[in-house]
Amino acid sequence: MDTGKLTGALFIDLRKAFDTVDHQSLTSKLLCYGIENTELKWIEDYLSNRSQIVSFEVEKSREEKIMFGVPQGSILGPLLFLIHVNDLHQQIQKSNLIMYADDTVLLFSDKSEAEIEKAINHDAKMLHNWLCSNGLILNPKQGKTEFMMFGTAAKRSKITHQTKITIDSKVISNTNRYKYLGIHLDTSLTLNDHIQKICKKSSSRLGLLRRIRPILTTHAAVELYKAMVQPVMTYCSIVFTTLSETNETRFRKIEKRALKSIFGEQHKKHRVWRSVASIRSIQCADFVVKCLNGTAPEVFHNYFMKLEHGKATRRNGTDLRMPKVRTESGKRGIYYSGTKIFNDLPLYLKTEKYYIHFKKALKEHFID
Repeated sequence: MDTGKLTGALFIDLRKAFDTVDHQSLTSKLLCYGIENTELKWIEDYLSNRSQIVSFEVEKSREEKIMFGVPQGSILGPLLFLIHVNDLHQQIQKSNLIMYADDTVLLFSDKSEAEIEKAINHDAKMLHNWLCSNGLILNPKQGKTEFMMFGTAAKRSKITHQTKITIDSKVISNTNRYKYLGIHLDTSLTLNDHIQKICKKSSSRLGLLRRIRPILTTHAAVELYKAMVQPVMTYCSIVFTTLSETNETRFRKIEKRALKSIFGEQHKKHRVWRSVASIRSIQCADFVVKCLNGTAPEVFHNYFMKLEHGKATRRNGTDLRMPKVRTESGKRGIYYSGTKIFNDLPLYLKTEKYYIHFKKALKEHFID
């Protein structure tokens, strides 16, 4: 977005993904990964001879043998599913592929919407062919598998036609909003919709807490707030580290209401938890350090660069190089906001060699 490009995103939803894994196909893939002999027999035995019935009141259906799927709620189930879909990326030729369990996204960036449409359609066809050969079923319904075009408002206003993505002759619906892994995405990545929804959800939970407050001890009320309300406002907060003043005010109002609900008229004298703003800063700084240490996912390793030059200055080698951005969209990016938060840390934190000591000192630094 900051370089003037559009990004097309095809969000893929699979129908009953864990229940449709073919056991024979999975076994052949396990062999490719070097799992054989006794170990392979263990897994085959784990998957085989399972059955299911339907029970309603006093009636029960006959037992049916399960020939497909991995056991859900198990430790091995998700791992076996990941092994089953691990070769999908080999079919994708033009787009970037993001996979998290059965949530799959195809991404392609270009200044031309025509090029995006061409690339996404090409890889969508390849993806569909792979799904068919591996026994997985695409869910093409609206709200499930959808296409979204990201870009600045100025760039998107110049789009001449609606992008047409087809899979197996079915036209995929276009959308301006999509909930992905708990984050409500909009076309310009302002995340205003997301903030509005999580504030509404937080307020609703706070209302429940307020109603049962008379039967709770103060300690129990505080712990309930920290367990049921605060996590809603801080979930995946590094994607919205930079907020508008309006959205910051929304969070502060909820926190003020929480203090008043728990401590009554004496709430101004109490501060028994970190503010949402402080938690966001802690999570962001922690993420930056993981990227610098190489313990974050590999895709993020080059997001942050140390500021190094020939002059002997106090900031040389301790601060990060501020990325050059041209738009407000760029300033919302983690590479920009993360650099800014890290550079604002005191010198003793930026030079701490041991991560465990850094994390402890970081939390102490952000005590409100």
